[in-house]
Amino acid sequence: PRLKTAFFVGMVMSCAIKVFVTTTSKLHQNQNEAANKNIDKKRMFVTTTSKAHHNQNEATNKKRLEFIHIPKTGGSAIEYAAAMANVTWSVCHFDLKKKWCPSSQKKRSPAKVHRVHRISAFHVPPALLEPDDDATKYIDDAELFTVVRDPYDRLLSHYYYIKRIMKQADSNVNDPDKLNSWIKKKLSPMAEALKNKKPNSTSYFQSDGHFIPQYDYVFDYHGEQVIKHVLRFERLHVDFESLMKKYNLSDTIILSKTVNGKQGKHTRNKGLAVPNITIENMRKIDLVYSNDFEAFGYNKYEEGLKLQSL
Repeated sequence: PRLKTAFFVGMVMSCAIKVFVTTTSKLHQNQNEAANKNIDKKRMFVTTTSKAHHNQNEATNKKRLEFIHIPKTGGSAIEYAAAMANVTWSVCHFDLKKKWCPSSQKKRSPAKVHRVHRISAFHVPPALLEPDDDATKYIDDAELFTVVRDPYDRLLSHYYYIKRIMKQADSNVNDPDKLNSWIKKKLSPMAEALKNKKPNSTSYFQSDGHFIPQYDYVFDYHGEQVIKHVLRFERLHVDFESLMKKYNLSDTIILSKTVNGKQGKHTRNKGLAVPNITIENMRKIDLVYSNDFEAFGYNKYEEGLKLQSL
């Protein structure tokens, strides 16, 4: 009987120890799980807080704004308006001979492509600026904006600029034959350069970049948009003022009211207009600037006539 009693007591104590150990183990496991959950919550809080601070910093610390000058889209007026507010944009990074540029501005070296093709650094598309080039630094820490224009109007504007401003004027400046001869002479080599995919050729950079497609400024070789804000010349004052408000510059940089255009009229120069361009040259323009028409929503002239007839 004593042995049975001892054996029974031993069995009870053994079970009690197992229950205690199991309970204690589960208690520690639960405590560890709870601790891990608290750690996860803290991690989640830290991550969420970090993201919140990051987003807040992005919202409050906007990059500075920088202007990319596409020739014959009102760029000089924008540069001048900025300079009057002591803001350095585009040409004033490079050309200190302009008396209206901020006097405190440090002049940057010309772009490497300038030394080869004699194009102004501020007329070079961003995708063609080399990373180690001093000229590239003027856009490194900035959000970019530019202005685009109807390709026909832009071409006509350049024609009159060359004939009247650049001392190439003659009494027949409004002669359609003069215009068409000029278009053929300038766009034929450009068409060949684009066809052969040679954007670094002399033909591509001719006339200080005045014939470079606007698309090549806004997008890179891979079709990625590199200029964030694209304004329209036809509604320049509205678009410009809206952008300045986003960067708290609307009371600082005031664009002259004399810079304006009328969408689809092609009559800004009060002389020759799109109907004066031959069909052959019209198709050449449509070919060279096909990306401009498509990317920026401008109508080709023949397409516009078809739409009007509907």
